[in-house]
Amino acid sequence: MKFFTVVVLTLVIFTTSLVLIECQEDEVMKLQKEAMTQCTEEHPISQEAIKSIVNREHVPDDPEVKCWIRCAYEKLGVMKDGKLDWDRCNFLTKHCLDNDEDKAKVDRITEICRLEVSNDEEDKCQLAYIGTVCKIDNWKKLGLPAMKLIER
Repeated sequence: MKFFTVVVLTLVIFTTSLVLIECQEDEVMKLQKEAMTQCTEEHPISQEAIKSIVNREHVPDDPEVKCWIRCAYEKLGVMKDGKLDWDRCNFLTKHCLDNDEDKAKVDRITEICRLEVSNDEEDKCQLAYIGTVCKIDNWKKLGLPAMKLIER
């Protein structure tokens, strides 16, 4: 009887963990979509610019784009009190990756950018921009797959 109880409890814990992971990913996707929508209202930028950033292709060097990124980072908790939170950035970036090798590359990108991007930048839009450029440049250098903007 004890064996049966242990097996059932193990299955319940495993199933609950999977549901929590899926819910967390759904919640992250919802949070990202809300941030993009709200920030586009505050800082109107083109859909092409958004796709380019989200797909990790290119970040336009434009003041409105820079402030859109800052806005999104603040809403996602990646920028707090005017500083980049690289751990939060790492978490949000890795949530959509299945491959452990790719997740390790994201860890590497996080460490590179943490060292290269100074949180001392006075202009918070510029800080968000520099951080994003660092992420995208290293994303490409490390050969991570292109992300695709999913419009729901």
